[in-house]
Amino acid sequence: MINRFIILSLGLLGFLFSTCQAHRGIAAENHETDSLLRYNFRILDSVANAAPHDTIYYCCIAPIYFMELNTKLQSDAPTTFVGKMYFTRNNLIAWHNWYNNHRRRKNSSLH
Repeated sequence: MINRFIILSLGLLGFLFSTCQAHRGIAAENHETDSLLRYNFRILDSVANAAPHDTIYYCCIAPIYFMELNTKLQSDAPTTFVGKMYFTRNNLIAWHNWYNNHRRRKNSSLH
């Protein structure tokens, strides 16, 4: 009887430990994704702020790809053999709105 109790207790502790580890891994992944989103926003925002009267910004293939991949919102630029060559002010606004509605809300509920 005592042996069963010890085995069940150890099994339960192992399960709880693995669950906690999985939660920590998800939290770390979310933190890393948020850091990368903010990093790419800084790049795209700095390009847009350098020419505030423009509506199309030619640059930054990697940040455009990253934002499309994570937000599932596509840039208005056509895809070339190297990727999207520009983004528009409306694309940037849409990516910011997505971040505010999805990532910030999710992060504030975790704290």
